[in-house]
Amino acid sequence: NKSIIFLHGSEPENIFIRNKFSANLIRFKHCYIKALKGCLKIVAVSEFMRDKFISLSGMKELSVKIKIKYSGLNFNIFYPNIDNSFRRGFGIKNSDTILLSVSRIVKDKGYIEKISIFNEICKERDDLYWIIVGSGKFLKNLKLLAKGYSLQKKIIFVGGVDRNKLSIYYSNSDVFWLLSNFKESFGLVYLESQACGTPVIANNPSGVIEAIKDGETGYLVNGRDEVLNILRNNSYKNINRKEVVEYARGF
Repeated sequence: NKSIIFLHGSEPENIFIRNKFSANLIRFKHCYIKALKGCLKIVAVSEFMRDKFISLSGMKELSVKIKIKYSGLNFNIFYPNIDNSFRRGFGIKNSDTILLSVSRIVKDKGYIEKISIFNEICKERDDLYWIIVGSGKFLKNLKLLAKGYSLQKKIIFVGGVDRNKLSIYYSNSDVFWLLSNFKESFGLVYLESQACGTPVIANNPSGVIEAIKDGETGYLVNGRDEVLNILRNNSYKNINRKEVVEYARGF
């Protein structure tokens, strides 16, 4: 009764939905439920996380114990960090547009959808580049897709980047996009980008909607056509980057 339980990701799915495949996890589930009932407080990173947990666990009686505390950032790491040599390092002109993604490279982070969208928009304009930071089991497949679309010169894979250097990538890009198909509990990378002044594009459902001010710090989209319209119209250029930073600093 002196402990606090922290809800931040896929705990409901892993413990209450997928446990039938593992006897060890079933035993863990029993201990976990006991801890939930006995703990002092439960903290969730978003309202979506709280609601998902209650729905999948079926433990509605815990609602009175759960407190919402949004994830925050270290603003000594994530801040506007303009580097005039950044684009030169990739052979990208100042007039070109950089799209950025930072995540684990897995299929359900929306990479198949994004590369298809990127391929379509690149047929209409020649000033787009997409920098991808991260690694994962889908990376090899993604590189093959880039080759199949003949986008090797337009998509730049940089692999893993030290957390302390991510602000350079965020700050010197025009827009951050990650169309995750996961039911994200919050969406910290979107907040990291905004803290650096860069507007974001994200899928509408899940906890991501609590990390973005739609139309003011980024865009919550409902499908391919909305993303294409944003990229075609350069809508993100109308967003005030200073206001984006101020919004992120509220977390």
